[in-house]
Amino acid sequence: MKRKSPSSSRDLVTVEPLLEGVAIPTLIQSKSPGLGLATWAAENRNWIEELLWEKRALLFRGFANESIPGFQAFLENTSEGDRLQYRDRSTPRNEFGDKIYCATIFPPEETMCLHNEGSYWPTWPKKIYFGCHTKSTSGGETPIADIHKVHERVDPGGRKAFEEKDVLYVRNYNFGVGLSWQEVFQTKNREEVEQYCQSRAMSWEWLDEDRLRTRTV
Repeated sequence: MKRKSPSSSRDLVTVEPLLEGVAIPTLIQSKSPGLGLATWAAENRNWIEELLWEKRALLFRGFANESIPGFQAFLENTSEGDRLQYRDRSTPRNEFGDKIYCATIFPPEETMCLHNEGSYWPTWPKKIYFGCHTKSTSGGETPIADIHKVHERVDPGGRKAFEEKDVLYVRNYNFGVGLSWQEVFQTKNREEVEQYCQSRAMSWEWLDEDRLRTRTV
C-alpha cells in the first residue's frame, strides 16, 4: 500500500466556521468516524500549525473516540516542548494523565470569566488544549476569545500605562478563603515553595498561622 500524502489526508476532513458570521473557532470535522485524530494530526502537523495561526482557534469533531490516551497523543503530535505543570495554582483541579487537568472545579451554576491562562506566571503556555471527556447533558460551554482582538479594543493610553508601569500581583494564601499554599504549590515543604518563588522572581513572606503572601511583577 502506498503511503498517503499530506494533501490526500486533508481530503478526509472538512474545514469551515463553526457558526456563520463568527470568527472563532474554525471547525475541522472528520468525514469518517473511524479516523484517528492523533495519527491524522501527525501527518498534517505543519498544516494544522499554519491553520491555527490564521484562524486563532480550531475545533476538532467527528474523529474516533480515543479518550485521554488519544488526547495526549494528539498533544504530542501538534506541539513542541514540555507541557506545563499546573503549579502555583489559582483554582482546584484534578489531574488526568501527564499534565492533563480537568476544568476548574466550580459549582455548575457559576460562570468563569474570560482570562488568559497563566497570565500571572513568568512562563505561560503557547497553546492551550480543551478536550471533552464526558459530554455535558446541558450547558457545558467553554467560551473563548481572540486576545488580539481584545488588545485592539483597549484604549492605547491604557495599554501604554501597563507597558510602562507593569502589573503587580499580591496574593495571600489562607485557610478557608481561596487555596492554601500547600495546595497551590503542591507541597508541604516551605523550602520547596521558596525555591519555586526564587526561580520565578517572586518575593515571599511567611505570616502567622502558617499563612503566606507572595508578590509577582
